[in-house]
Amino acid sequence: GAKRTYTITIVRGKSTGNGGSDPEFDGDYIISDETISGVAPSTTVSSFLSTLGCTNGTISITNASGKKKTSGKIGTGDIVKITVSGNTSTYNVIIFGDVTGDGVINALDLLKIQKHIIGASSLKGAFLQAANIKRSGGLSALDLLKVQKFLMGAAKISQK
Repeated sequence: GAKRTYTITIVRGKSTGNGGSDPEFDGDYIISDETISGVAPSTTVSSFLSTLGCTNGTISITNASGKKKTSGKIGTGDIVKITVSGNTSTYNVIIFGDVTGDGVINALDLLKIQKHIIGASSLKGAFLQAANIKRSGGLSALDLLKVQKFLMGAAKISQK
């Protein structure tokens, strides 16, 4: 009669290959239907692309407002488009703790999470997902505390 709650994380590995129509990923990122997570803060675009290791396809990256990115840091809200045999898949990048989309976790991220919690502003989409550091389903003061501890060097924020 006891209830138990389980969390299952599915990490998509290399595709089995169906004539080269699906991309194969060599990297260590977590790729779901619409997101790519597991990206460390301050990861550069070139490092991200080489670690992603996509074969059988082409990759383009744009920021949240649609401007193409070829340098700088990967951040929350960046959009990764992978095209294979004319079919394009789109993924939003999630870096837990980076709610400003600049690819780093700093006091501005802390402020944005705090404002969301007190109702002074609202986070949406990938930015709201990135703020949910504890992955508890809802944003709370515990997520804010995780960022505070990270900024003080007392804790890490897991990206996986």
